[in-house]
Order: sequence, then C-alpha cells, then structure tokens
Amino acid sequence: MKVKLMRKRTNVIMRHLAFKIGAALVLAIVWTFLLAYLLFGYFLYQTEHLLFDLANSFVMFYLFYEGYIRIITFLDRRFPKWQMNAEKYIVGLVLFKVYSLLVFVLVSFLPARLLFGDVFISPLSDAAELRLSFIMLVLVSALYYGILTSFHIFKNIHQASLQAEKMQKEIAQAQFDTLKSQVNPHFLFNSLNVLTSLIPLDPDMAEKFTEQLSKAYRYVLEHKADDMVLLKTELEFIHAYLFLIDIRFKDKLKLNINLPADRLHWLLPPLTLQLLIENAIKHNVLSKKSPLHIDIFVDENDYLCVTNNLQVRDDKMISTGVGLRNITNRYGYLTDKPTHFGVEGKSYVTKIPLLQSV
Repeated sequence: MKVKLMRKRTNVIMRHLAFKIGAALVLAIVWTFLLAYLLFGYFLYQTEHLLFDLANSFVMFYLFYEGYIRIITFLDRRFPKWQMNAEKYIVGLVLFKVYSLLVFVLVSFLPARLLFGDVFISPLSDAAELRLSFIMLVLVSALYYGILTSFHIFKNIHQASLQAEKMQKEIAQAQFDTLKSQVNPHFLFNSLNVLTSLIPLDPDMAEKFTEQLSKAYRYVLEHKADDMVLLKTELEFIHAYLFLIDIRFKDKLKLNINLPADRLHWLLPPLTLQLLIENAIKHNVLSKKSPLHIDIFVDENDYLCVTNNLQVRDDKMISTGVGLRNITNRYGYLTDKPTHFGVEGKSYVTKIPLLQSV
C-alpha cells in the first residue's frame, strides 16, 4: 500500500515537473522570437545570441512559475484562502512584478552584458532596448500573473465545491446511520409490547409472532450497515413486518403490493418501506369500519410509490418531518433523483426512486 502511494505521488510530481518544463519552454520560444521581431524586424539573428536568449528565457519563465507558487502560498496565508478580492490580487501582482523584474535582471540582462557586452545586437540604443524589454516584461508578467491566477481561482472553486459535496454526503451518511439506529429500538420496543400482551392470551400465536419478529429483526441486523438492498429482500422483510403489525391492528390495515418481477432486483435503502408504512399508521386513524389502505407499486418513471387514503387523526400528532427528511437525505447520498412526499386528492403519496445496480 505504501509502495503504491509513493509511486502515485512520484507520478504526480513527474507530471507536474513535465508540465512546468513544457510550459516554460513554449513561453521562452514565444518571448524570444517576439522580442527579436520587435527589435530587429525579423525572427532569426546571430546563433550564439539566439541560443543564449532561448536558454535564459527558459530559466526565467521556469523561475516565474516557481515564484508565482510561493507568492500565492504567501497570499493564502495572509488572506482568506478561497477568496480572491481586489486587495489580494493587487498585492500579488505587485509582488510578482518586482520578482519578475529581479529574475529578468539576474537571469537575462546581467549575463548578456557579461558575455556579449550588449543585451541585444540591434539598431536600437541600449536605453531603447532596456525600455522596450522593460515594457514587454511588464505586459507579459501581468498577463502571466492574470492567467495563472484565473486557473488558481477556478481550482479553488472546484476544490471548494468538491469539499462541500463531500461534507454534504458525510452529513447525509451520518443522518442515515442515526436513522437506522433510531428505527431498530423503536421497532423492537413496539413488537415486544405486543408480544407481552399476546403471551397470556394466545401462546401459539405468541410463538409465531416471536418467529416472525426474529426473522424481521435478523434483517435489520444483517443490513444495518448497507446503503442499499434489493427490493426483493426488502419485501421479504416487509411480509414478516406485516405479520407483526397485523397482530397489533387486526383488520384495521389493508396493504396491497403490486410490483413487477423485473423490478425486484432494483435497489433502495434498507428499512425505507417499513418507515413509510409506519409513518402512514402514525398519522392516520385505523379502524375495522374504515381500514387504512396502503398501496405499493412502481410507476412509469421507475419510482416506488407508497400511497394511503387520508384518514387524519382528530388529535393530529405534531410531525417533525425527521423521518421523511432522513429518507430524502439518504437518497441525496445515493443519487441525484429527487423524492416526493405530499397530498394528492384524497391520498397521501410518497414516491422514491428505485436504483439500478451498477
């Protein structure tokens, strides 16, 4: 693992170095021939001067990039890292211009004087050559700084976006884990209450109830760490769960499941159906005379739909919306497809996307 990581870092460093060398070489060629044309009126001149100018221009632009990185690092320590305001930009530009002037003098001007006695062999006077070189340097350094800073800003924006997305997913995952840890005890608590009351009245039914409770809770334990399960697997749990709640509510709840066979191997977060059924029971009146009807089916957009007739309690419980919000957050962690919850006519409709396995 460490060898792989070191190899990966080495590859990144080598690619970065190759990019710096390639960019410096291209800029050196453009700078040398452009300045030659402005001074002489043509691109080619004495070979020894040409090779020297290409070499020191290459070193100059390579040092420009190294200096720019250190200036930006300095600015990021003194100013907000993800922000590029006018003050930060101007301070950086001034620092870079001073740095680029020093590099030009040390790498290009002084070596040329020492080797050739003149910076250029041209019809212009030394003063005119220096003025032109200085003007070109000012323009090129400003353009160079502006282009690199634009890339730096875009890189920061992209990194901030990735960081925000990562944080959002981490929050959604934490909410997902919290939801699962809350559902398990709640489900067990209700089931044990029913079992306690059932044992003295009907021991045989209590035994069957215990078997189904064991089957249902095994599902909870086996899949509590999973992000998604097959719809078929969730339905097997729901059938055991329905046996348990049918004991609680007798004939007060009617559940109609109509799912195509070719969708049973699609995916959804575990315990989602159980939570939606529990939510419908929580907010509606159930009676033998007016049972709560819950329909589960798949629509034309491959959304799993859970609908129930509205029989809102008179003593309507205050809903925090935590359960449905957690389902939305769970799906936000898994997919970009939206969820839907709301009243449509005389029914409450929930639509959650089924996901295909990769």
